[in-house]
Amino acid sequence: MPENKFSEVLPKLADGKLGSMEISSNSVSYQLYDVSNENYDNYVNELLEQGYTMLEDGTFTKDGYNITTSFTENGNMTISLKTD
Repeated sequence: MPENKFSEVLPKLADGKLGSMEISSNSVSYQLYDVSNENYDNYVNELLEQGYTMLEDGTFTKDGYNITTSFTENGNMTISLKTD
């Protein structure tokens, strides 16, 4: 994923290719493809290891940052981060 002001907040993704990215003053969203199931699972585990709490709706939250992820069997992944 390209470096930006949110790079230090988001874990690194081991594989995948960037399809698109949208960024604003309080959010960033990535559409990725060719992500393996194993690397998606590792990404979610890394969020938890970094101290994020997973809410009932699947949002990861910590220090005013809210991250949502989605993954499809064909290797498409979305990562969205918003600040409070």
